[in-house]
Amino acid sequence: MIWSIDPTWSTVPSLEQRSIVKVAGAPAPSALDPPRFRRKGTSMLSENPTQPELNKEVVRRFYEAVLRVPGGPDFATIKELTDEQEVELNWGHPDSGVHRGAAIGPARHRMHELTGLDLSAISIDELIADGPTRVLVVATNSGTDVHRNPWRMTVLELVDVVNGKITKKRSFYQDTALLRDISLEREAALAQKTGEA
Repeated sequence: MIWSIDPTWSTVPSLEQRSIVKVAGAPAPSALDPPRFRRKGTSMLSENPTQPELNKEVVRRFYEAVLRVPGGPDFATIKELTDEQEVELNWGHPDSGVHRGAAIGPARHRMHELTGLDLSAISIDELIADGPTRVLVVATNSGTDVHRNPWRMTVLELVDVVNGKITKKRSFYQDTALLRDISLEREAALAQKTGEA
């Protein structure tokens, strides 16, 4: 089963949350019991969350802020949750690679522009916490090429969270050859358009 960040759920339920174990002699759950899942805008953390759970919550809140509809991104929350020092964008284009500091924003913007990425169509399919700092994001991205042909693919993102802030992200796209071709064709079309102006 795939869980998405959407208007109903606020994070990926844990295995414990997905299954209710009946204990011999224990009363059956009732409508008065606390909810197993909390609605969007509230945390799903247990009373004593582990570090991986805390990190997953940071990443969940980050993507909830980035993908907020309506109204667009919640930049205050994004700023609160990030201290990005390094981003690795693996999308097949010559501009792929590691970007640091002030170069992160322009590199990310260029990738989005050249690939025709539709930010409003991104879906976060799963968040997996691994170890003391790592959260794996499984997402589906989509967009259109220069001829308006749609594309869609899975993206894996390794996110490092340190002291409650996202410090490093590495994105790995399912089909980098396709993204390279799309971006090089759009880049050539933009250069031709600029030359005609």
